[in-house]
Order: sequence, then structure tokens, then C-alpha cells
Amino acid sequence: MIRNIHPLYILSIMLLILFSLIVKNSDIENSIAQEHAERASMTMMAKRIESLRDVMKTPATSQIEKFLNTAQFSGAGLSYRVKNGRYVIESQGIDARQLQTLLNNVLNMSVSIAQLKMERIDDMQTSLYVEISL
Repeated sequence: MIRNIHPLYILSIMLLILFSLIVKNSDIENSIAQEHAERASMTMMAKRIESLRDVMKTPATSQIEKFLNTAQFSGAGLSYRVKNGRYVIESQGIDARQLQTLLNNVLNMSVSIAQLKMERIDDMQTSLYVEISL
């Protein structure tokens, strides 16, 4: 003998399945929204890293010339030229403050220093020879 299943049981099972699908769908939508937010933040971080990488590349000779032509080095007697693919900076009498400023900026650039010679002339003056590989 086959028993009849009441239609309300079938309706209640279908509603239960529908409710569970709606809950799963909202969970999936929330996780997708979180992934999109993480992707957007990663994209912004990648752009920042890329811009920093571009800044940290070897500076062009014009940037070095602009730096050396500032008022800080007006009395230092600096001369600079490009020789065999290297940027050569020379001075016969640079004072301690100007030397410190110059070395801080050169050492903080992403360049390769091929040669650095300093010789003390007197208490306040130093001769300087720097070769920077470009």
C-alpha cells in the first residue's frame, strides 16, 4: 500500500532548499565582494611599488646636474663630466658641510659608485673625486 505524501511536506522541503540556496548565495556574494576589495587594494599597492621602482631607477645625468647646480654647492668648485659611461664629480676644495650633503645624496641614490677618493687639505677643506656608474 502506497501512502500519499502530503503536499505541504513537499512545499516545506522545497522552501527549506530555497532558503538554504539563498543563504549560500549571499555567502558567496560576500566572499566575492571581499576578494574584489582585496584585489583593488593589491592593485593600488602594486601601482605604488611600480612608482617607487621607477623612482629608484638610476637617475638620469640631468637629475645629477640639477642637484650639483643647486646653491648649496656654489662655492665648492665642483666640476662634473661624463667619462666612459661614468659620471665623474671632482672638487679641489669642498667644505665639510657641502661634502656631507653631497655624499648623503649620492649614497642614497640607486647608483653604483665605481671610485671614491677624498683627501683632506686642511681642517675645513677636502679634495674629492667620485665616479658614479650610470
